[in-house]
Amino acid sequence: MVAAMSSLRQIVEADKVEPLQKKPKLIGLGASRQPVYELKLPPTETVLDILRKSKERSIWTFSPPLAYVTREQFNDLCKTVFFRTEDYPTSTAVIVHSSLESLFQEFKWAEKDPALRQQYEECAQLCRINLETSISNLDLLLPATMKSAQALLLAVSIPPAPNVYTLQLNVRQAQYCMEIAQASLCKKIVVHGCMMVQTLGWHRSSSMKNDSESLRRQKNVIFWMLYIIDKNLSLRLGQASLIQDYDIDLPLPRGDQSGSLASPSRVTLWADTARVMGLVYQQLYSPGALKETDAARFRAVQQLLQEVEGIRPITSRNVSMALQLIEYMDDISLLIQGLDVVPTNYMYDANELLFRSDEITYYALLCMVHRATPASVESAYDPAVECVKYARAALDCHRRCTVEFKHNTELWAMYLHWTILNTPFVPFTTLFSHVLTTRGPSDLELLQDFAESMSDSPTSHSAYKVSRLASVFVNVATVYIESREQEARSAQVEPQKTAPPTAQDYTSVEAYQQTAINATPALAPMDTYLQALGFADDPLANLDGAAGATANLENWFNGNQHIMGLLEDDLSYLDPAALSFQDI
Repeated sequence: MVAAMSSLRQIVEADKVEPLQKKPKLIGLGASRQPVYELKLPPTETVLDILRKSKERSIWTFSPPLAYVTREQFNDLCKTVFFRTEDYPTSTAVIVHSSLESLFQEFKWAEKDPALRQQYEECAQLCRINLETSISNLDLLLPATMKSAQALLLAVSIPPAPNVYTLQLNVRQAQYCMEIAQASLCKKIVVHGCMMVQTLGWHRSSSMKNDSESLRRQKNVIFWMLYIIDKNLSLRLGQASLIQDYDIDLPLPRGDQSGSLASPSRVTLWADTARVMGLVYQQLYSPGALKETDAARFRAVQQLLQEVEGIRPITSRNVSMALQLIEYMDDISLLIQGLDVVPTNYMYDANELLFRSDEITYYALLCMVHRATPASVESAYDPAVECVKYARAALDCHRRCTVEFKHNTELWAMYLHWTILNTPFVPFTTLFSHVLTTRGPSDLELLQDFAESMSDSPTSHSAYKVSRLASVFVNVATVYIESREQEARSAQVEPQKTAPPTAQDYTSVEAYQQTAINATPALAPMDTYLQALGFADDPLANLDGAAGATANLENWFNGNQHIMGLLEDDLSYLDPAALSFQDI
């Protein structure tokens, strides 16, 4: 009980820290700058070997929708770095080290020789360190080039003047920061990337009318990936997006529309989902939306339910695996031509996992939309019941992913980084609040399975931090349920004689321990902490009055933002005893 209370109090108090006091966690930040051309490089012969092999087969790194940097551009940049005749810009280092890390990881996935796998892993780790150092060396103002854009997208940096290379830099940086759960740092980078693409006019079709088809496609992918990350962060951080839909006339990238099996590309699906994420924040959770009348908010909910239904992923179990690769993922299905080299099972698993990721995002959005339904407006269905239903569906889908894919370390890390770390924590917190009221063992088990699924992820420290946070809440729920049940049993024997203390009565763990023998007063400060995070009210409970409902919704949404924001901390302050899923 003491450990659960202590950790919960620390989580609440962490919300008092000013955002400016929190510093991004990158290896190179804060250290003395080392010229990027002096960094230790992986063996040249090893790099040349994988570059030769990559020409013989299809590679994820150079395939849509990941192809911000073409194979030819990358080869030229590698020559600049590995056969240096003069100093090269930091943006070149970011692109080279980021892409090399991706290549080494990809070759490691497919390699069966243990010695080669180990070599590729060591090279990937070296490139990761070089990438962080390079990011920390980026200047405040980058030149407005495509190279800078590519590098920013590959990791996440700070302002530039535009062109394709600048934006390639931006995309790479943003992706990297999302993988290490540095959402606020990612936002800073994406802000500058979005400003650059708008300065270059890439959100308008007219800006590309004189470009070649390959250059137009490259610009198109860079723009839409920045758009996707921008909208994702809007809902993730509770901040307005930079790129507005009404300001875009650039068509979404489409797959080959010839033939009966034609379908939208993967980028199109992600862009459609990102657009809906932006609308959910704008119309339901932004400060302006929270000021709307219940009737207006209810209309927005109904419209957004239709929008979310429009991005519902096709259930992979209803389509044969061979047709899936062609029908639903025409971009990634380009890799089929390399299946004689890449293990078939790996491709099938990757395809299935992407479907499951889309499914979890779909359920999470439905949960968020239903949660915003005003209690005062009558509906043909019970939105609170729907909210809990979709929260269960999302966590159950994650549980199935754990069973089927956790054995594949690399795929599992990709799934955790791009689905769990960047999908709002809403399904978990929704079910957590519901469990406090219903004390349902099956729902509590879902929460515990979620926390335990990431507790031993060797390739993802960020996922481990999600597990630590989730474990605290599982332990709190367990203690809360057991205490409530003890309270009910005690009430049948003897009426309560003392008034419960407030949270302020417990200024230390020692003070709390002196009164912890009484289960009923012990829960009073816990209730206070849960209310501070917005998680004390069951989504199924009816709220009294429109003003109260709006305040509760805002508190709940802000609580979710705070919990996700804690992933940027080291979480060393959390009491390890609170992570055991047991009442001590």
